[in-house]
Amino acid sequence: MYRFDRKRVREAYMTTAFPEERYLISSEIIPGDNSVIPLEEEVPDEGSIVLAGDTIKIRLGKKVSKGGEGTIYETNTPFLAKIYHADHTTLRTKEKIELMLSKRIECDGICYPVAMLFNRHQQFTGYLMPKGDGQILKKLFVRPLQKKFFPDWNRRDLVRLCVSVLEKIKYLHDRNIIIGDINENNILVRSPEEIYFVDTDSYQIEGFPCPVGTVPFTAPEIQGIHFGSFLRTKGHEGFSIATLLFMIMLMGKTPYAQQGGEDQAENIKNMDFPYGRIGDSYKDSAPVGGWSYMWSHLMPYVKTAFAETFLKDGKYAKERTRLDAYEWLDIFTAYLTDFDSGAIESYDPESLELYPTQYKGYGYY
Repeated sequence: MYRFDRKRVREAYMTTAFPEERYLISSEIIPGDNSVIPLEEEVPDEGSIVLAGDTIKIRLGKKVSKGGEGTIYETNTPFLAKIYHADHTTLRTKEKIELMLSKRIECDGICYPVAMLFNRHQQFTGYLMPKGDGQILKKLFVRPLQKKFFPDWNRRDLVRLCVSVLEKIKYLHDRNIIIGDINENNILVRSPEEIYFVDTDSYQIEGFPCPVGTVPFTAPEIQGIHFGSFLRTKGHEGFSIATLLFMIMLMGKTPYAQQGGEDQAENIKNMDFPYGRIGDSYKDSAPVGGWSYMWSHLMPYVKTAFAETFLKDGKYAKERTRLDAYEWLDIFTAYLTDFDSGAIESYDPESLELYPTQYKGYGYY
């Protein structure tokens, strides 16, 4: 049986990126100028020519998506372009993208800026980035969409997906990049091994905070605080990571979702985790049926890691004690090894089912 050893994991997984890849760790927000850059022409659109650097011409193709900050376009290159809306083309945004480009960040599947884009007057208007592919992770959590886009997946695939996610987060954390807005809409999935992190310009880089976030992924101690007003830590991010892993393994159910409980923000603040530790009875507020079956079939060391993170008195419940990406990677790599050895399936007939129909029987590890 796998045993988690924090000291061993830190020695095995902690790595140091090269200086040209690693950002500084900041404790204070960089004061910046949020003034909008007055453009001398219309914001570039389909068919427009923008410049990467002084001379490289990029033609914008069809729109891929449109958000609150800008629009994503195909281009006449293998890359996509993000063009900011006029009211988001600010000096501060330009400064942040310049900082992001000051280090060599190159990881397959992380759609990180590769070049700034300018209009013909050499005014900043957006950036170029690698193209992501696949379906948003959230579709995996909707049963009809799961059957359509991920029809052959089983629980081993969920574990492999967790490993893929953690490998990318580890790459970013090694370089002192905090994602901040971890959620199920910012990851594209083609297969358990091939995933893409998108919306990377919101990442926290040095003194530039991540200005966005969602309640389910926000740690108890920072619930209700304006995201742009402080710098997040890896301890804060550890809560987001644990939440994402939990949701993958329970097919979209969040850790503090309850029957007839308070709203989600209050449940998180109170750290009212309904499943409890191994051997505890589920609370009356715990989701019934399929969700509790899924929890039942998790390996004990995975349940323990979740419970000690999400319970108020848990060993990993505080910002300074939370498991980090390296430690979760060790846990889920062991989980994958247990699947591939055949040990889990030999003792648990429903171990591979995405939607088990009963609790795991007593005596199964």
